[in-house]
Formats: sequence, structure tokens, C-alpha cells
Amino acid sequence: MKENSPLVSVIIPFYNNKMWLEEALESVFNQSYQNLEVIIINDGSKDNIDDVILKYPNFHFYKTTNNGAGAARNMGIEKAVGDYICFLDSDDLWEKDKIEKQIKFMKLHGFVWSHTNYLSFENDSPEKIKILNPDIQGYILPKMLISCGIATPCVMIKADVLKLDNTIRFNQDYKVGEDSAFWIKLAQKYELGYLPEVLTKVRLRGKNAAYDPRLQLQAKAQFYNLVKKNKNFFKNNKDYKAILLGFYMANKLNKTLSYFPENKTPKYIAYLFYAFPYLYLKIALKFLKL
Repeated sequence: MKENSPLVSVIIPFYNNKMWLEEALESVFNQSYQNLEVIIINDGSKDNIDDVILKYPNFHFYKTTNNGAGAARNMGIEKAVGDYICFLDSDDLWEKDKIEKQIKFMKLHGFVWSHTNYLSFENDSPEKIKILNPDIQGYILPKMLISCGIATPCVMIKADVLKLDNTIRFNQDYKVGEDSAFWIKLAQKYELGYLPEVLTKVRLRGKNAAYDPRLQLQAKAQFYNLVKKNKNFFKNNKDYKAILLGFYMANKLNKTLSYFPENKTPKYIAYLFYAFPYLYLKIALKFLKL
């Protein structure tokens, strides 16, 4: 590692919408910190991006079959040779000093991984901006199981952590929540640093998983076995049983909802099913003070 200017690997999974990809790449190209290795994983997109490849000759483009964002990021991790690794989704953007400020923050405080504050904006209504404040830091388990405000494009990780432990990867079987499962693996070993500056812009679209109650319920349900097997995440048996009940509820409701065809079931049914474990866990988080 160069002491004053370590190499930062930027991993960008891409699947369709070339225009947004170009916006994302431009936000990387314009970074004040220039010692970058930019890796774009074309995850089987139908868009022709030959002109984009020509526009950024110093960026590294790879193409694979469509296996999802998690698999694309894992491929990027294997290709990366940088001292730090960060992720940017192809529809999101960075402020020009994002990497510079985050590198300084991590080196100053000795964090192995960190995230920043961010704002979200609606693609169809760019004037609708919401600034998030995901003040989650330190040893974040088990709190993050219930409420995880970490946005993938906000994260930076020391590469050695991932290179020396190939179990810390994105779960390629998850349709949603693969990022949270990845954070859990890191959180089991390392404190999380939080830089409370808005350095990332996250685009919201109608198809975002955050808008889909079925996918959100599925994400909660798939953590049931993880919680069940990791009693050590909790300070005492009471907290463990209280939180496990919420994920058990999500698991059962998710199985029940699977019997309702998505295209024939009113969406409010999915919202109702999701609301029960969501509200229960939120209340538990407040009273248990995890």
C-alpha cells in the first residue's frame, strides 16, 4: 500500500439503463481522489455499452451472464487489486470528494470498514430529495438485524479483510438483502465507522426492493435461521427470544404469503403481512435497547 495514496478499487455491477451507468461513471471519473481502479461488471445487460467502454479507456469492463448484483460484486472483489474496496450501484452517484474524505476518515480512526450519510432522490421527481441519517456505528450486532440503514454505495472496506477471508462475500442466493447479509459477516468481526456527511446519492425507482413488501418480508424471513443459530449476538436470553420471535413471525408469514399469487393478490395484503413482524421488531428494538 502506498502510505499517502492507497489504491482504491471501485466495483460497479451493471444491468441495463446505460444512461444511468454513464452518470455513475462520470461521478467516479470526477473524484478528487484519483488513485482508482474502476471495475464494471456487466451482469448480462441487454444494453450495448461499446461507446461507454471507449469513453473510459482506463476503466476495466467485464461481462458475465446475469446472476444478480451480489454475484457481480463478488466477481469484482476477486478482480480487485486495490488497498481499499468500495461499491457503487450503476444508478447511484457520488459527490466528487466522497473517496477522498472517506479514506482520510478511515485512516485517521483506524476503521476496517465504514459508511457515510447519503440522500435519496426519486428518478421521476429529482426535486424530491430526502437526506438520511443512518447513524449506526461501532459494534452493530444485533441492532442491525432489525434496522440496517447502511447503503451499499456508502461503504468502503480495507481489501485485506476480504482477500484473507473468502467467506465474507455477498450471498448470491438472496434476491433481496444480500447486502445486509454481507454487513453481518463484517459486523461479527469489526467495528463500523460512520462519517456523517452526505457523500452519496441513491436513486429511488418504482422497482426498488425497498418499495416491495413481499421482498421486504422475504428479507426478514431469510434471517430467521441466522438469528436462531447465533444466540451469541445477544446480551441475554430474554433479548434473544424476543427478537427470534419477530423473525419466526416473518418466516411463517412469508411462507403463508407465498400461497397468494402476486399478480392476483391486492398489494395491501402483502403490506399487512409485512407490517406485523416489522412493527413488532421496531417496538422490541426500542424497549430492549439493544
